[in-house]
Amino acid sequence: MLDVSGAIPPFDAVHGVINVGNTTYHELLFETKPCSASTGDAAQRYEHASVKRVQMYKLEEGSDTINTLKSDGLRAMRSAGGSITHLLGSCQNHESELQFSQGMTHVMLVDSPNIGVLRKAMEAEKGATNTMTSPSLVFDFHPHIVKVPEGQSSVGALKHVVLIKFNVDAPVGKLVAGYIELTTKIDEMKGFEWGPFANNFNVDGAGDEAEVQLTNGFEYVFITTFESVADRNTYLFHQAHKDYVDFLVPNIENFAVVDFVAV
Repeated sequence: MLDVSGAIPPFDAVHGVINVGNTTYHELLFETKPCSASTGDAAQRYEHASVKRVQMYKLEEGSDTINTLKSDGLRAMRSAGGSITHLLGSCQNHESELQFSQGMTHVMLVDSPNIGVLRKAMEAEKGATNTMTSPSLVFDFHPHIVKVPEGQSSVGALKHVVLIKFNVDAPVGKLVAGYIELTTKIDEMKGFEWGPFANNFNVDGAGDEAEVQLTNGFEYVFITTFESVADRNTYLFHQAHKDYVDFLVPNIENFAVVDFVAV
């Protein structure tokens, strides 16, 4: 059995009530979302922690699209002295989830040892060349790695990226725990990581409003690794996944799903 007990940070909660009419009140449990924490406190906690960036694009498909994104990624890595890595690919959602891509056509997943290195690399390239392909969504997060793929190269693997904004009264802790629990029920899930957004986590405590807006309002990202498209399809139609989706959907305000095969 996979031990996932250390993957979920504490979710503080407070009770509240809502007037549903005729002097009738409904009790609610409001969980404090990690992505709503003080930016200064969060920055101090995660200043030296590894960080990942999800960049999504709305681009016209062409022969040079992937090469352009590869070039952007390589320039960023050179600026960071080779200390960051990246994966990228075009949207390959299952036909039943094409409508959930929100128009995103390409994804770049950047892995950095800390937020400082990531920002230095990105800013250096923007200032030096001004040719970085502009993403439609940028989502930084400090990953909680639940399951690391064993013996599986990242290149060629299918990444299933899910972005979520939960309802204000959603039981976030239970929803995250339920998603994590799928890794113990569905063998095809070879890797799994998640985290709340960290776009506004600056060391000086000042939020970067422009970067926060680039999250498009999403608060959490969940990334599952599959060895193949067939394994992804098996996961989507697994009964455990269907049951979880039934639990999840009433508790979310917005979501996006974009799959890509890493090249």
